Amino acid sequence: MSVPMLSPGSMTLAQKIGQMFAVSLHGLSLEPETARMLEEFRFGSVYLYNLNYVNPDYMRHFCRDLQAAIRENTGAEPLLSGTYEGGEVLRFGLYNVSIPSARAVGRMGDPADAYLAGRVLGAQLADLGLNFNWAPILDLPNAQNAFSICQRSLSDDSERIASVGQALIRGMHTSGIGCAAKHFPGMGACSTLYQRGHFVAIRGKSSFQPEHIRPFQAAIAAGADAIVVGNYLQNIRGGSYFTGDYQDVCRYLREELGYDGVIATDAIQSLDDVPALSAESIVRNAIRADVDLLVFGYDTRRQLQLYEQIYRMVEDGQISEERLDQSVVRILTMKRRMAALRAGATPMTWQRQTRSLHVLGRKALRLYGNSAVIPRLRQEVQKRVQVYMPFYRQEDFVGFRRALNCCLGDVLCRYSGQVACHYYSGGGAEDLPPLPESGAVFVVCESWEPDSPLAGWVRSAAARGPTACLLLCPSETEHFAGEPVTAVSLDSLSDASIVEAVHLLLEEELPNLQKDMQTASY
Repeated sequence: MSVPMLSPGSMTLAQKIGQMFAVSLHGLSLEPETARMLEEFRFGSVYLYNLNYVNPDYMRHFCRDLQAAIRENTGAEPLLSGTYEGGEVLRFGLYNVSIPSARAVGRMGDPADAYLAGRVLGAQLADLGLNFNWAPILDLPNAQNAFSICQRSLSDDSERIASVGQALIRGMHTSGIGCAAKHFPGMGACSTLYQRGHFVAIRGKSSFQPEHIRPFQAAIAAGADAIVVGNYLQNIRGGSYFTGDYQDVCRYLREELGYDGVIATDAIQSLDDVPALSAESIVRNAIRADVDLLVFGYDTRRQLQLYEQIYRMVEDGQISEERLDQSVVRILTMKRRMAALRAGATPMTWQRQTRSLHVLGRKALRLYGNSAVIPRLRQEVQKRVQVYMPFYRQEDFVGFRRALNCCLGDVLCRYSGQVACHYYSGGGAEDLPPLPESGAVFVVCESWEPDSPLAGWVRSAAARGPTACLLLCPSETEHFAGEPVTAVSLDSLSDASIVEAVHLLLEEELPNLQKDMQTASY
């Protein structure tokens, strides 16, 4: 159900500021405290995270309630958003197996494959009740930040990022989902910090480099609904830094690229401990420039403080209400366009999504091995590898066990033979299964705690033969220094990611098993 679009002249100051916030919420449903906050502050957009997800039905119900509350409180269409890039970056990754990582989609190189990936991403979000995706990432990596950006970037080639990014955007639009291209003017043009899952760039004087700008030009041509500018520091004399003021970035987008749509910040969260960077300074500088939408995460209290900051800046004359009107017009125009996308969306059945995921997964697999590798891998794993999936957060994520069982068990059986699955409840060593007498052991776990019974069990397995941990949290691999265990991050719960990780372990990371495989005859 759509509602008439407002004009800034008919809105209160509170409603205008509320339209300029994309806020995070706590809980799995619309709790009374959340409903009162939405009513008081008139927030028009919501950014949903893993902490809001337990299963698809809960999420759909939550989104329906949010839509109704936002429409009633603001008189405008709501923006319900999440981040769905593919690979490891999935806010609701336990909902379904995902498309391969952005890197894999980029390596495929075919815009038709990228369009299909965008269709699946959009269909999955739409099925949950969302209407906006904070993707795709269009950053071109460089040697200094390749580690942090590489797996989330589509390619090392600017033209390929441009063509694949355009196709992803068009695919999401076909599924009725709006999207944002990020992080302008290209984090690869800068040195970067990687702060709690978010990029912080250290910009110099010449950040507008053609090869980094080209993907964003393509995204604008494809109808990207918003452009996300990065959080960044400006380098000045003496090696000190201050928060970038966004003025030159917004001016370049508006004047050089002719972009008249919504400009959004990257997520403003947990940034107060970055030297010279604070949420207050980001908000102040963004509003004074030409940023339209302020995106927040996790900390509800801070969101409300920053809302009050903007309100006071308008009342004190530091920012004119006319400046807010410009942003509100852009945001409402974007929401009108998103409603039209949703109304004209092409449905994608569950069966078609599954077939599409299989097609993309098989193509991604071919990037990491030839036709002779997969059958040999299947035979070898079936004979020699036991996979254990320790699980200790059932109380928090009731869908986690089901997701692991369906995704890992089914996928590894399909591609790699039979798998022995064991769920570790987090108790003592007596809860762990007997060790196999021979062969490789794969342990799939959410995180690594060196002093836990699980860690002791894994070390015992390593004493008997090749042992590896596939980690659902990629950052945990850094904790394996000095361990007799090979750690490989599991890029996602997608077919391609799982088999790629297994392939990497068998072919490259476990030399003893690799030697056996080379001498075996089939």
